[in-house]
Amino acid sequence: MRIDKGVLINVSYEDLKLLESNPEEFWKGVKKIGNEAFLGIDRIVHLEIPEGITSIGHSAFYNCDRLKSVKLPSSLQEIRRGAFSWCENLESIEIPKNVIKLKETFAGCKRLKSVVLPEGLEIIGKATFWHCEKLEDINIPNSVKAIGDEAFYSCESLKDFEMSSSIEDIGVKAFCNCTSLTQVNTSKSDCVIADRAFLDCTNLEKLTISSGTILKGGALLNCSIIRDYKYIDKSKKTTIEEESEAE
Repeated sequence: MRIDKGVLINVSYEDLKLLESNPEEFWKGVKKIGNEAFLGIDRIVHLEIPEGITSIGHSAFYNCDRLKSVKLPSSLQEIRRGAFSWCENLESIEIPKNVIKLKETFAGCKRLKSVVLPEGLEIIGKATFWHCEKLEDINIPNSVKAIGDEAFYSCESLKDFEMSSSIEDIGVKAFCNCTSLTQVNTSKSDCVIADRAFLDCTNLEKLTISSGTILKGGALLNCSIIRDYKYIDKSKKTTIEEESEAE
């Protein structure tokens, strides 16, 4: 383990003895957790990151596959790409209020069930919850403006989903293969729903959208049982583009 200008890097199994016996000493002087700092460390089950830390680097906890829970500090302002990806036993997490963007953060966290997102979060970026197969529901704050490509790809347990009022973009394959999804409500938001956004959502029955929405071609490809479209606010035009073939 080394602390370079307040950045924690290169944590080893030997360092975990200090983390367990004297966490205050372990975290002394740390302001940021560096890129790949805990990468592949498979002995941590529960972790509390102390106040004062402002940033978690990319892939910082990548493949920490015994990690079940993490408590993040309110001082945290940034969680970089893939910080907790492939933590396959992570079950729950609450994101602090100053974090405004997530990207690939929990990709491959197959047992993640509970996520609390803060008001103030603006972007749920690419592959944030990719293959979070146990995630059943999630509250999207009104501050969220965009849901990125493959953000909820193959979240097979995700059920009814209501968008926030400020969402402007839903990315390519954002909800692809969400096979438990039965209804989606975007009626509070005029947004662009990208090509294949709901590809292979085979149980999607109902889609409620604002009539200012642009629904790209192929957005509902292979949603074979969808029966009910509902459009809100007839003063605006709904655009449904021609379907394109899935890649």
